[in-house]
Amino acid sequence: MLLGPLTARAAPCQSVLESRTTADYDAYLKTAKVAAEQPLGTKLLERVPEGKRNEGLRVLESNQAYVWNLHEDQPNGALPVHKGVVVDWMGALLLRGFTVEALAGVLQQYESYKKWYQPYIYDCYAQPIPGPGVKNFAVTSILHDVYEKPAPLVPDQHFSFEIKADSSYFWLGTGDSRTLSVRTHANSIREANSGHPEHADSRAKTNDLLPAGQGQGVLWKSDVWWRAVQRGPDVYAEYESLSLARSLEGMEFFSLCSVLRLPGIKGKALQSMTVRPRLTVTSVVKNTKAACENARAAASDHRDPIV
Repeated sequence: MLLGPLTARAAPCQSVLESRTTADYDAYLKTAKVAAEQPLGTKLLERVPEGKRNEGLRVLESNQAYVWNLHEDQPNGALPVHKGVVVDWMGALLLRGFTVEALAGVLQQYESYKKWYQPYIYDCYAQPIPGPGVKNFAVTSILHDVYEKPAPLVPDQHFSFEIKADSSYFWLGTGDSRTLSVRTHANSIREANSGHPEHADSRAKTNDLLPAGQGQGVLWKSDVWWRAVQRGPDVYAEYESLSLARSLEGMEFFSLCSVLRLPGIKGKALQSMTVRPRLTVTSVVKNTKAACENARAAASDHRDPIV
């Protein structure tokens, strides 16, 4: 769930996504969709481990976002696959005095994402398309992140991507379980060779985007879900971010990136698998909550239904 490219001198660290790694992710995705594309039940935080649910409920009731890792029992909080890791994090929030329809309207303001989620999202634009949902969009996002150097001789690493995705809005279930489900599936992820977000846009003549499946391996695949249900005057919403990244074991032994396997440096590199995804998911959930609260303050009686 980290973002972006390195400088040109780090090119030897680049690699190509292998078909076996893709197959491992697709197999995991098939199972993840079953859990993510179901109506929400009556119990909040159903996918939080039983021993931590009470803690999560206290966080929600205090009007804060709660974030958890679906693979916290795995090494470094990521599920190992062939030359890669699957990173799967979730967040939840309560929106007081809000409606699910209004949340859908906020989520469809893609042009505002670069303001709400900066600097993680550098730019974002979308257009309506035909699709399986009641509303469907082709969404292009330019992502940017900086991974602070893990050792004195290793420079900060800038990562930027252009992600082209399909986002579809559905209604699942009926009655009290009527759930808004928004799935965003990345069809293409291309990394900017320079690491600069202004060069990670295929519309720009100065873009230096690499072919899909090539790059540093920080972000190979991505699938994201929102689910939300009305709970009286409030909305309960969950966000899930699933991604595939290259593992340290997937780096060629004689590449410059092999320095990340050295004792001391390796620990900081592995730490990014838990620290960066947590920061990203926390930022998305908290900033979405802020955007909804601002929308409610501006027009408390406004509704923007998705049907």
